[in-house]
Amino acid sequence: DKIVQDLNKARAGVVKIFQNAGIVGLATHVIFQGKIIWTANMGYENLQFKVPMDSNTILPIGALSQGFTAACVAQQVYRGELSYDTKVSAIFPQVKNKDATIGDLLGHRTGLQTPDNLLQAKYACRFSMDWGPIDKFVQLFNDLQPQANLRSQFLHNSIGYALLGGVVRTKNNYYYVRQLKENILEPLQMAHTKTVWLEKHQSGPRYSAGSNGSQYAHEVVNCLDTEDFQLSAAVGGMTSTTNDLAKYCIALNKAWKRRGPAADDEARNLRGNEVFPDVDLLFNPLQPMGDIATDGKAKKNHAAGWATCTLPAAIGDIGINPGLIDMPILGGGSAPVRMIWNQGMYDCANAFVALLPEYEAAVIVLGNTTTGSDTADWIGQHLIQALLDSPCKNDYPFLASMSALNARQKYWELVAKLEQGRQTKGPQRPLDQYKGLYRNASDEDLAKGGKKRRKSPLMICFTGSILPEHPLHYHHGDTFTWLQSWNKMLKGEFRVSYHPEYYSIRFQPNKDGSGIDSFVWVNDPAKPEGEVFTRHPAWWELI
Repeated sequence: DKIVQDLNKARAGVVKIFQNAGIVGLATHVIFQGKIIWTANMGYENLQFKVPMDSNTILPIGALSQGFTAACVAQQVYRGELSYDTKVSAIFPQVKNKDATIGDLLGHRTGLQTPDNLLQAKYACRFSMDWGPIDKFVQLFNDLQPQANLRSQFLHNSIGYALLGGVVRTKNNYYYVRQLKENILEPLQMAHTKTVWLEKHQSGPRYSAGSNGSQYAHEVVNCLDTEDFQLSAAVGGMTSTTNDLAKYCIALNKAWKRRGPAADDEARNLRGNEVFPDVDLLFNPLQPMGDIATDGKAKKNHAAGWATCTLPAAIGDIGINPGLIDMPILGGGSAPVRMIWNQGMYDCANAFVALLPEYEAAVIVLGNTTTGSDTADWIGQHLIQALLDSPCKNDYPFLASMSALNARQKYWELVAKLEQGRQTKGPQRPLDQYKGLYRNASDEDLAKGGKKRRKSPLMICFTGSILPEHPLHYHHGDTFTWLQSWNKMLKGEFRVSYHPEYYSIRFQPNKDGSGIDSFVWVNDPAKPEGEVFTRHPAWWELI
């Protein structure tokens, strides 16, 4: 009763974050001792038709999908079909990195660059049909550049989880999604958890919250249940409900209570029939995240599809809030308690799930609205603070507001940086010379330009993406920029990156300077030299 009273008091803070951020719909559950003890559903699943949000509303869960991928891999490891030490190249010989293992992919410790910005340009983590089956993902993985030594640093790399989806398929000789459904979703009766894009009648629109109270709706896009899209589910393309995720969290906490080696062969065989036969395979640390404590142990670690720590600690590392504000200590003054969590922000997702297995507790937050900061993270921490009744309390509504203000401030600083050196006249060559279809070294059709408009004669369109075309604004020489206003970026389903080079397209002339044969785009700040996209004849030039 005391815990429920504390959560009821915390509701006002949730409402404040919800209203200030402009969230359209929010669904939350708090679990304690294996039961749902508190629920708050706010706003709308569909704003236009005033359909209220509830605990069965299907919402995107983003990178929370990776916990399901890790669970499928862990089942195969428990059965002896696979090992965390198995080399990825032993399964996919075309992988160039011959030292990377399954555990390295799970723990985001390959040392390879983080390609999340590129993923947002390709269906916001839902890969388009032309990416095809696993061979395309292997090729993209091979193209990623080393940023750190293997196993030396946590670098979130979602492409690795696409490969893990392929590993599951290869070992079972049937699609990843089939393994997921038969061995996890169906046993846990997660009937509303989906692995492919939804029909419009199954879920309301996704939304973006702009400035001055503006809200933009984005329709759910239909998709066939094909192999191409099934690997997207392994990365971040799943959808679920708070009711379904509650079943998932309760099962994980139960598995944690019986962790450790089985007593004998009979017990081991019985465990083999469980959804989570050995939860240590999911929760044991694989890679330190951030600082090391005075005892030489990492304060936070990434395990298999989850981050882990012992509270009190500053969390939120997987989301965007640490880049906007100094993160507070969660659970200050409380007794040490283990926490396992993940966050998801792909495809207008705003998702947060945290487990406190010692209390058989969990906090689940799902939203349908992209905002300037990670509001699900703030709401989740706010509810954990209430659940623990922490003596040292943080003002999470204030922190949420400040991080949102800082996001806007960083945007205006970005605008100022892009304006430096911009020339008012130009370019010197005809705009038609820039038109064309451009491909990178992976032979991916990335961009095309050429649609003429009165205010912006040149446009860039990310091929295969649901994202809209962007006007190219002349900067200097053969360089153009494509950053739009804050609201237009959000309206176009594009989460703002604060690296100015990301919004610059530097076209490169051919040898005699008579035309353009490529452009350079710094789509990943870890690769400052950028990536070259070569111009190819487009269909409209061949007619």
